[in-house]
Amino acid sequence: MKSRIFFIAIYMIIIVVISCNQGKSKSNLSKIRNIEEQAVSVEGAIVVRGNVESIQKYTAEIVSIERINVAPEIPGKVVNLYVKEGDRVKKGQVLAQLDSEQSRLQYEQAKAGLEVAKASFSEAEKNYKRMKSLYDEDAVSQQQFEQVELAYKSAQAQLKQAEAGFNLSEYYLNKTRITSPINGIVTFRYIDVGEVFNQMTHVNGIFTIESFDTLRAKFSISEQDLDKIREGIKAKIFVPYLQNNDDTLTGIVSYVGKSADIRTKNYPVYIDFYNPKNKVKPGSFGSVEVVIASKDNAIMVPKVAIQENSIIYIVKNKVAKKVEVVTGIEGEKWIEIISGINEGDTVLTKGIFGLPDNTPVKVNIEKN
Repeated sequence: MKSRIFFIAIYMIIIVVISCNQGKSKSNLSKIRNIEEQAVSVEGAIVVRGNVESIQKYTAEIVSIERINVAPEIPGKVVNLYVKEGDRVKKGQVLAQLDSEQSRLQYEQAKAGLEVAKASFSEAEKNYKRMKSLYDEDAVSQQQFEQVELAYKSAQAQLKQAEAGFNLSEYYLNKTRITSPINGIVTFRYIDVGEVFNQMTHVNGIFTIESFDTLRAKFSISEQDLDKIREGIKAKIFVPYLQNNDDTLTGIVSYVGKSADIRTKNYPVYIDFYNPKNKVKPGSFGSVEVVIASKDNAIMVPKVAIQENSIIYIVKNKVAKKVEVVTGIEGEKWIEIISGINEGDTVLTKGIFGLPDNTPVKVNIEKN
């Protein structure tokens, strides 16, 4: 009997304990539901590692690095034009022909004169060598030798004069053919067939030829930016009529002015860049983005996550907590975090204005 009463008592105690635990569990679940119902909906991002770049933007003019006005070195009538505007030409290619008749006749005359001078010199040289041998043997007088020596030196001088005249006539004859000094594209033509070229009236020459393969973006900076823009740093170039991402152009800062412009007090900067398929045209205006600082494998977050006084909200156990961070390089959309948070943390980016510390939150993670 006593044993039976003992077991009944134990059974009742177990029932009471289970009932109490169930009550506590229901209470905890109720608290969790209340917290979830009170949670503020926000957006966030995962802290990642990557490349962050600080960029400075400027408006630039696109110009040719090689741009040459091709002009004849002698005046003359244009009898042929072999290229037109828009044609691609190679270095040494004949572009135009001046009337060469007079130059050709002068060349033929000089050529004939040179042949005569060569023959005269050859004869004078033979006489000189023969007379020199006789003079050394005292077979002829000094006066006879000196006469022959004088004739030899005169023939030698006449030969040099004839050679110079021939070379000059050949030079002028060759100058009637106008050739391209560079590889490029004919962008302007300033004369027509039949016109007489004269350097006084045709100051731009006959053609303008520009190389489109490598171009230059020119802009100016104030003295406040001199410590940011340095020769050798990378840059990107954008022009309005190239919208395709495949058309992104990259270049290098090739020159930073050593002296300010007298009028503007700004310093010139050049960015040279390769122009694939010659899509960019000289004379265009565009924008440049100069990378003034960069870091690979940096811990970074979206810039919108940074609040006043370098505060960031991170999420721990579904609760938003304020954390002060130390920032580094600031890019257009991302900013480097030097200390304060770790890779893989969740930071809040939207819906956090005036959010109290330790607020329960429901986070929607944005895609990077």
